Amino acid sequence: MEYWPKPQWLPKAYTSIWFFVAGIIPVMLMTVLYSRVVYSLWFKRGENNLENTQQGVMKVRKRVTKMVW
Repeated sequence: MEYWPKPQWLPKAYTSIWFFVAGIIPVMLMTVLYSRVVYSLWFKRGENNLENTQQGVMKVRKRVTKMVW
C-alpha cells in the first residue's frame, strides 16, 4: 500500500491528473486526427475529372479506413 502525505485530496488529484494525461487526452487526440484523415480521404474533393485508376484508389482508401475504424 502506498503512503501519501497528510492532505487527503493529494491521492485523488494524482489519480485524476493521471487519468486525463494517460487516458482522456490520447483518446481525444486519436479521434481528432483520425477524423481529419477520414475527412481528407472521403469528403475532400480534388479535381472533378478523376481518372478511373484514381477513382479505384479512392474506393480502396475508403474501404481500408472502414476496416480500421
